[in-house]
Amino acid sequence: MTLKYMKSAGLATIDWPPHSPDFNPIELIWAEISRIVYRKNKVYSSLKTLQNAVTAAWDSLSEEFQNNTLVAVWHNMVVSHVNRGGYSKNKGLVSRLLGKIS
Repeated sequence: MTLKYMKSAGLATIDWPPHSPDFNPIELIWAEISRIVYRKNKVYSSLKTLQNAVTAAWDSLSEEFQNNTLVAVWHNMVVSHVNRGGYSKNKGLVSRLLGKIS
């Protein structure tokens, strides 16, 4: 019904890859929090210590990281649009923006 309406209204649509965490900034942020929390294969003995670790990881995310995450999501969306719904072939840019190059 929604697609029918959009087409009748002259609105263009693109195919959207299913389950697209690259288009969702919170997914990239949670991935970084997970890397921080479980660094060096850390194991937590209680829910409270895990909660504290997640809170500390969240608080440690820099404003630059947050801004770069939004830029990376924007980049992924633009590339997907240019590729008519396809994925970015240049994951290196996203890695550089998020500071993951060793």
